[in-house]
Amino acid sequence: MNLGIYGAGGLGREVLTLAREINAKNKRWNEIVFIDDINPGRKINNVDVVKFESVLDIEQLEVVVAVGEPSLRCELMKKIKSSDLPLATLVHPEVNICTSTFLGEGVVVCKEAFVSCDCVINNNVYLQPHVCIGHDCQIGENSIISPGVMLGGNCKIGSGGFLGMNACIKENTHIGNNVIISMGSVVFSDIKKMSLH
Repeated sequence: MNLGIYGAGGLGREVLTLAREINAKNKRWNEIVFIDDINPGRKINNVDVVKFESVLDIEQLEVVVAVGEPSLRCELMKKIKSSDLPLATLVHPEVNICTSTFLGEGVVVCKEAFVSCDCVINNNVYLQPHVCIGHDCQIGENSIISPGVMLGGNCKIGSGGFLGMNACIKENTHIGNNVIISMGSVVFSDIKKMSLH
């Protein structure tokens, strides 16, 4: 199997580090490439950067989205799926996920994240380091959960959510689609979905 990391910025380099830690523990990928449609034809940390069209010829390739903007995550996921490429799910080797918790396709779980029991983490969600997800939480597709975020039990985060660093969400709170929670926020009550124009 080979891995394409879609996004060659800071988050992409973090995903590369995670992928190398996974490979060091249990060899999963023979080759890793960055995908960048704007600035290909270079190397980052000894990894080739290529356009998306170039990876379509690579056999046994899975792709992970490594950008931090939820709407762009959604767009890239659709592009990957429409090309019949599988999304890679990456979980740091030191993170234990309960068997009762569901991880969708393309989920990234970084080192020192904690995900409790009976959670649903939908497709293309990125859980950064030091995230704490309480029991029975649900996180919608394409969401970014930043470092230090704490979700009490039974929280529901809609698709396209962005929870900033160190945000705390009270248990049983529902946050709608496309909502941005700024860093350091404390959320005590439900927040309705935001419309995208």
